Amino acid sequence: MTEPAATAAGASLDIVGASKHFGAKAALSGVHLHVEPGTFLVLLGPSGSGKTTLLRCLAGIERLTDGTIGIDGRQVAGPGLHLPPDKRKLAMVFQDYALWPHMTALQNALFPLRQLKIPGPEARARAQAMLERVGLGHLAGRYPNELSGGEQQRVALARALVGGAGLVLFDEPLSNLDADMREHLRLAISTLARESRATSVYITHDQSEAFSLADKVGVLRDGRLVQIGTPEELYLEPASAFVARFTGICAESAVHVVSAPRSAPHGQVVDVRIPGSGTVVTATLPRSVPEAAGARLFVRPSAVRLVAAGDGDLNASVRDVAFAGRGYEHALAAEGDMLLTRVFCEQRWERRGNVGVNLSAEGCLVLPDGQEAPGARDDDQEPPLGAGTGLVDLTAIAKP
Repeated sequence: MTEPAATAAGASLDIVGASKHFGAKAALSGVHLHVEPGTFLVLLGPSGSGKTTLLRCLAGIERLTDGTIGIDGRQVAGPGLHLPPDKRKLAMVFQDYALWPHMTALQNALFPLRQLKIPGPEARARAQAMLERVGLGHLAGRYPNELSGGEQQRVALARALVGGAGLVLFDEPLSNLDADMREHLRLAISTLARESRATSVYITHDQSEAFSLADKVGVLRDGRLVQIGTPEELYLEPASAFVARFTGICAESAVHVVSAPRSAPHGQVVDVRIPGSGTVVTATLPRSVPEAAGARLFVRPSAVRLVAAGDGDLNASVRDVAFAGRGYEHALAAEGDMLLTRVFCEQRWERRGNVGVNLSAEGCLVLPDGQEAPGARDDDQEPPLGAGTGLVDLTAIAKP
């Protein structure tokens, strides 16, 4: 069987001072980003953060207001320059599939190869081989309306990768799928994109999805790139309260720092007192906290262990409990008006009962206080990725 062609190497990506305005609103504000060839980058943020606008600008659907974009050393956007999508040597997987409805799965997968003028027999063999790779070889003759949502997205993935593009863009491709199909397709995307050696840029608002896919994660807020790093770096060393919240916490509380920083095996730690309880716990200090700013404690779910009442760092009452397959998730009201949610334990602790809570320093982070909580704003929604384009324009982006 003919193997699908792999790109010789992923494309590098350089974004310098990228800004985009819609009237008076700044959707992007001075984004700087360098991506090494072959990197799987996930852009993470809530609605209105700018991630979709940035992807649209990368794809060539939107024009930058200011700044430049370079793909593999060639500038594709900048002052007086805007290459259209089909001239950027990239491919794309859309949230809503964007398959040609009058073409079979095989014909959709063939589309970019025809644009490359690959000879017919070779193109057909490569397209069929890629459909086999995504588990759809037996459905090559079916039309999109004869396929499930997950099957259609697999065809879209095959179409994006078959031509060997150096840069592949992913527009929240799992958001329309059920939980089981999301997991299967996430694995397919991760495996096939890396096997192709393409550079991938993937947008999502789902932290667990981002961490499971990414080599690097970039967090966007209000059109600005506020932190970029490995999943481990973002989880252990968030740059701000916003990043800590958006990458997964189960509780937070204003605290008083009651000791000087000291070294521990995993970094600097301090002792903090939770107001209203007098309880002192040890927490990690991923970055300095200005004294005038005050301090806030952020608790990762992995930091919490439930024990018998009276045996923990904190005392708490069980507000709610839910079966979660391998065990139970609990919501707890602890001392100092601290509410802990999504606390996992293999043992079930009954509602309205009392329980002890132990906190590990590695999963408790102390950051400057005074940061507003994240959240989507109805007036800040970004336009859908395909807005203002027809199916012909969307499908053209599938061409490498």
